[in-house]
Amino acid sequence: MSDRGTNSNEEIFHLIADEFASGLSSCDFKREKLEKSNKNIKEIFSGKNAKYEISYDPSESIFFLKSCNPDSQDDLTVLSKWLFDPMADREKQTRAITADFLESVGFSGSKGNIRKIPKNIGKKRRDENFNADPMFLINRLASLFPEIKPEIQKERESYEQFRFVNFTKKNINPKLESFLCETPEKNKLKKLSEIFNGLYKSGDLDTRAVITSVILNSIDDDKKESAIKEHLSDDLKKAWDATRSIRGKKISPEKSSRRYNYMLNSLRSQETTSP
Repeated sequence: MSDRGTNSNEEIFHLIADEFASGLSSCDFKREKLEKSNKNIKEIFSGKNAKYEISYDPSESIFFLKSCNPDSQDDLTVLSKWLFDPMADREKQTRAITADFLESVGFSGSKGNIRKIPKNIGKKRRDENFNADPMFLINRLASLFPEIKPEIQKERESYEQFRFVNFTKKNINPKLESFLCETPEKNKLKKLSEIFNGLYKSGDLDTRAVITSVILNSIDDDKKESAIKEHLSDDLKKAWDATRSIRGKKISPEKSSRRYNYMLNSLRSQETTSP
């Protein structure tokens, strides 16, 4: 097998792949090919009548299990996909993903051991329609700005409901402002843009609203806007432009009975008017 990298999520990919291979070994499945690129890492598992692919997309933090045409890698069908939260219990998530992938192809566990998916990791992570929530976004940003991790914990301990907008304005926006004030480190700016692009694409409407209306709309300097905008996807740039009309207006999504209504209405309006 190719040399394994030091990236922690890549190590988790290999743990999942190892367990998956172990579970299928009794049916003569073989590890056919491991591929790594800037976009993803994936491995093919081949049997006599079936072929499966496990892959990890770092831009969206999603693990995929796909079935393939036994004679080629075409006609891929997604059997399961899991969002991986880097701030949550990694061991528990790894066990859950492995167990689910084996169950998805008809096996209950590896080496004869029955595994149970942890109760607090819901089946919604397997749902094709599952979207990342604002907490997932904040945790991803904490990987770039680790100094906000104590503030995340403090917010969780102080409030029953995490105040995403308030937290973002107080803790994330100033970090972004300072980062853009300097000459942004290219790799870090690329990673930041990948987080925004990936979670705008896979996030729910609340997450999209936090990215556009709260974070990006806080940038009020043309030079800073240009620095990050050139790395954003076309969809995100259009959404950002569409929410500029509410820049500076008060948004209070912390009230559970009116959660994100103002921002969501703006986003829904933008989506219904898009071609």
